[in-house]
Amino acid sequence: MSAGSGIMLAIPTLQRGGAELVMSRLAGWLHCCGHQVSLLTFEKSSTEWPVRTGVRRVFINDHLRCHQPDEETLTAVLRQIFDREHPAVILSFLTRMNLRTLKAAPAGTRVIVCERSYPPARGFPPSLMREIVALYPSARALVVQTERCKREWASHFMPRQKTYVLPNPYFQRGANAGVSGVRTVPASPYIVAIGRLTPEKGFLTLLEAFAVLRKCISNLSLLIAGDGPQRQTLINMACALGVEGALLLPGFCEDIRPALENALCFVLPSHYEGFPNALLEAMWHGTPCVAANCAAGPEELLGESRGVLFPPGDSAALAQILLQLCRDAHRRAQLGSAAAQYARAFTEENVFSQWSILLRQFLEDKQN
Repeated sequence: MSAGSGIMLAIPTLQRGGAELVMSRLAGWLHCCGHQVSLLTFEKSSTEWPVRTGVRRVFINDHLRCHQPDEETLTAVLRQIFDREHPAVILSFLTRMNLRTLKAAPAGTRVIVCERSYPPARGFPPSLMREIVALYPSARALVVQTERCKREWASHFMPRQKTYVLPNPYFQRGANAGVSGVRTVPASPYIVAIGRLTPEKGFLTLLEAFAVLRKCISNLSLLIAGDGPQRQTLINMACALGVEGALLLPGFCEDIRPALENALCFVLPSHYEGFPNALLEAMWHGTPCVAANCAAGPEELLGESRGVLFPPGDSAALAQILLQLCRDAHRRAQLGSAAAQYARAFTEENVFSQWSILLRQFLEDKQN
């Protein structure tokens, strides 16, 4: 078989999420750099991130005869697609897609797999971990998002020289037409948070701390931008705590800049993160940041001088930190300035240039 050409990116879906946004934008970046790029997903969704014209789409479901195929069938279909497309390099995102890709890729294809979370915190079942340990070393490279993930997880089964740390870039929200944003920023002082309303994001901890804070700062509001299954739980808890009138839940907002730029501070209360995109965004805009010292990412981003860390799940500690920050404008200005300066290293150009260097290494290896 002759040498393949081009890069195929593989991810289950492009529906709105952090990994999916990175994949859609990276595909466009690589295309603009002159690469032949194809993007493999199960299907096209009306709610997915946009993809630049010129990136060719390939859909797994076009090759399936049933809606719920077993893993053996999926692997066989992927093998057919890879044989037909014959890419030189396959870049796969997310654990199960990574494993399927490694099983199905033809001999000689350079496969790069990427983890977009911190796996130890997700509690992978033993059977899945056994597959990871058995198959990931066959990849040409494993990309993780933080040094902690490389050190505490990947190093147990992946050669160090084959593991790369590439963070997410900061993506400017509102770059696309028809974006939704926070229409009304509170007139009174407020704290802001961003994220999907799910248990691992820790918003119940934030709400508990906010209720304590309101006893000291009676006109304070809390704005949480995002949507998800915990929305009603948060509303019910706010009622029980007596702060329902001060909790704002505008839903998913693509343009969150006005809310960040006018907030007293930003809080990331997560129990775990792959890479805290919302924290990086707040830092970029110079918003003073408070984050749970969870795995992985907040400590690496904030360091000792760019924000304040608190123990995950500790609402009392969070309330005390927030009270001090809300009363200290000078400290807020110091933290915001340091955070904004540091975040400038995470531009799309800087981060995607690192991806280009990595991919070019394996493309040239394929051609030699």
